[in-house]
Parts: sequence; structure tokens; C-alpha cells
Amino acid sequence: MTKWHDLSLRVRILIGYTSVLAPACVLVLFLMLRIGQFYERISEINTRSAAQAEAGVQLVGRVAAAQQAADRYLQDPRAHNWRAALEALHQMDADIDSVVADAGDLDELRQRSDDYQKTFTELSQLIRQKETLRERLVLNVFQANSLAGSVIAASLATEQGGDETVQELIEAQQHLGEASLRISRLMSEQDPVHSEAILGQLRSAQELFSRSAARPDPPAEVEGALRATNTAIMLTERLAQTFDNLQTVREQQLSPQALLLSASANQIANRAMGRLTAATDELESLVEPTYQLASLGLVATIVGSLMVGLRLARHLSRPIVALAGAVERVNSGNYDVVAENRTGGELGRLTAAFNRMTATLRRQRDEVQAQQAAITERNAELEQALAQLQAAIAEREQLATAVRALSVPVVPILRHVIVVPLVGEIDAERAQVLMQRLLDGVEAEQARIVILDITGVPVVDAELAERLLQAATAAELLGARCVLVGISPEVAQALVTTGADLSRLVTHVDLRAGVEYAMRTLAAQQAPR
Repeated sequence: MTKWHDLSLRVRILIGYTSVLAPACVLVLFLMLRIGQFYERISEINTRSAAQAEAGVQLVGRVAAAQQAADRYLQDPRAHNWRAALEALHQMDADIDSVVADAGDLDELRQRSDDYQKTFTELSQLIRQKETLRERLVLNVFQANSLAGSVIAASLATEQGGDETVQELIEAQQHLGEASLRISRLMSEQDPVHSEAILGQLRSAQELFSRSAARPDPPAEVEGALRATNTAIMLTERLAQTFDNLQTVREQQLSPQALLLSASANQIANRAMGRLTAATDELESLVEPTYQLASLGLVATIVGSLMVGLRLARHLSRPIVALAGAVERVNSGNYDVVAENRTGGELGRLTAAFNRMTATLRRQRDEVQAQQAAITERNAELEQALAQLQAAIAEREQLATAVRALSVPVVPILRHVIVVPLVGEIDAERAQVLMQRLLDGVEAEQARIVILDITGVPVVDAELAERLLQAATAAELLGARCVLVGISPEVAQALVTTGADLSRLVTHVDLRAGVEYAMRTLAAQQAPR
């Protein structure tokens, strides 16, 4: 008979999974049968109670949306808001016709919906009447203002601007303008309080127009403005009455009807939710025993799975743990480890492969140690060669420094006079050396004249000219004056082409002329005054 330790790893894991999955499959099959029964019951609830509850909730939302659309139109009576309110009311009627509820509740809801819509229609008519009155009021105020303005313009044209009639008409125009502003605020804020202010402004304008019309030979425009003002006062009074009627109908009819309509819709929704709750409670009473049985089966399956898993893990992990310990010892540098092989299958082959690997590592370790000895000897030779190379590089650097110093010589030819001959191209590095050597020479020789001889410089460009100017400026800061000599015709032409400003430098053709200039300058400085 085959022993457990001789079985392959795959067979052991398969046996462990089978012992866990078998009771789990039985539990899942039982739950599927019970879930099928629950699904049939839930379908029945959805078909009947849930549909009624959903329709009731949708009806409540539709009633609220219709009321919001109606309120939006009453606040902002524009055409698109009126169409949106009518559309919302029609959709509410459609939902009322489609909802499933008690006949008494539906009849009450329909009656309250009809009452609400009739009141909304009445309010819509009042709003249209209000808009008509507003348009006529604005037209008459504008007409009165225009007529007054024409009289004022005619009087000013005939240089009668100080006439009392003109002054009264200007004041009347101000009242009419204030009335126009109040009309705009009345329509935007929907506040009837502005009606009294409009009437006050119009009556003030009426009084002023009456004074002007009572004078001898009043202009016809004044009488026309008076008539337009009288008409505007009458329209304002009617508009104020319309606002009062709107407020009364909205507060005493529409708002209570909206509350009753919402209450009827909520009553239908609440009763549908009650039926759904009762059906849900019934379903819960069926689910509870199944839940308890499934919980017990699940606990038993988990406990059994843990026991099987722990036992299987112990049998599988024991040789793996031993092999891991051997790997740790090998990792620490002990290649003489030999893992004990007590099992067959994949783990046995893995242990045998590990032992072959350690033997190979021991052989490779010996080879590496021999190679390391050879490498150590080679490193010593390389370090010696590197030291020699570094010494040669240091000598070369010293030689390069000496060459750079000699490339820019500073020659004292007289007391307080030095000559700096330049030969070859002057790059940035040689320019830096030139600056340093020149300043050191001025300081060491206490030079007053520095002669820069560029006879040996083949090319003079803008960059070299700028460097020569910088050197001259630095020398001047130390009290020395620079003289530029050795300028050939080609160099002179090149300097002119570069556009460099060499006015700060004293220039001479050759070194002899520069030396003569230096001697004259020193003699002039030393002569008694």
C-alpha cells in the first residue's frame, strides 16, 4: 500500500482540496435550492407590491415636480416656464391614471388634481393680465416722458430754458424716470409694495403737468403728457389690484390645494409601502431558518477545512522548512550542508537537486578562491602602475603650468616700465594667464607703463579686443597705463571691422615707438614743477 509520504505533491493537494470542496458543494447545492424558492417569492412581491410601491413613490415625485414647475412659473412668468408647468401637470395626470391604488384614494387624488389645475389656470390668466397692464403702463410712461422731452427741447432751442413750464417739465421727467425704475423693480421682485411708490411718482408728475397745462396757451404736447400720465395712474391702480388678486389666490387657494394634493399622493405611496413592508416581513420569516442552517453548515465547513488544511500544511511544510534551513546555512557561507531526504515525489527530487547544487557550489568556491588569489596579485601590480601614472601626470601638469607662464612673459625694460610680448593665438585660457601675469608684473615692478606688443598675434577679433581692454582696465586700477604696439595694417583693419572701442588705449606702430613714448611719459612725470 502506498504511504502518504510517497505520494506526489499534486496528489496530496488534490486530496486536501477534495476533502474541503465536497461539503462545500453540498452546502452550495442546498442554498441554490432555497434561493430558487426565495427568487419565486421575490418575483411575486416585485410583480405586485413592489410595483405598487414604486408607482406610489413615482407619483409623489411627479406631484412635487409639477408643484415646483408651477411655483417656478409664478416666480418667473416667462413662456418656457409656463410650457414646462403645463407639461409637468400633464405628466402628473398620466401617472395618476396609471397608478394602482384603492378607488376612493384615486378619486380623491383626481379631484384635488383638478382643483389645483383650475386654480393654476386662473393664476395664469391673472399673470397674463398683469403683463398686459405692465406693457400699457410702460408705454404711457414712455409717451408722457417723450412729450415732455419734446417740449423741453423746443424751449431750449428758442432760448427759453429758464421758463417755469420748462422747469416743471424737467421735474416731471425726473418723476417719470423714477416711476420707470420702480416699474422694473416691481416686475422683477414681484413685490406689490413698489405700486405705492409708482403711484406717488406718477401723481407728482401729474401735478406738474396740470400746472403747465393751466397756463395760457399751453403746448399740445403738455396736454398729451397729462393724459398719458392720467392713464398710467389708472393702469398702476389696476396693476396693484391684480397683484393683490394674485397673492390672494395663491395663498388662499393654490397653496392649500398643493398641500392636499401632496397629502393624497403621500397617502397612496404610504399604503403601497405598507403592503410592500408586509410582504418583506413575510419573506424574512422564510429566510431566517435557511440563514441559520446555512450558517451552521458554513461554520462546519470552515472548521473542517481548517483541520484538513493544517494537517496538509504540516506534512507539506516539514521537508520544505528543513530545506529552507539548509538554504540559510548555505547563504551564510556553509557549503558543506547536506539535506536529509525522507520523502518521495517532487519534494524528494527537490532535496536531491539541492544536494547536487551544494556539491557544485563547494567545487566552484574552491575555484573562486584560487582566482581571487590571482586577482589580488594582479591588483597589486595595477596599483603600482597607477601610482607611476599619477606621478607622470603631476609632472606633466607642472610642465604645462610653466609653459603657460612662459607663453605670456613680462619683461621689465626700464624702471617702472614692463613689456608683455604676445605671440600666437590668445584663447580664453591664455587671456586669463595674461591678466594674472600682467597684474602680478605691475605689482612686482611697480610699473607705471605697460607695453602690450601684439606683433606676433596673427588674428585680432572682437573677443581678443575685449580681453585687451579688460586687461588695460585692470592695470589702470593698479596705477599703470597700457600702450598697445605692433599693430599691422591688417590688424588695424580687423580692429576697425570689429567695432571695438580702443580709445582708452595708447597705440603705436612698433615696440620702439612704444618705448620712446614710455620714456617721454616717465620724464614728464619726474620733471620738477
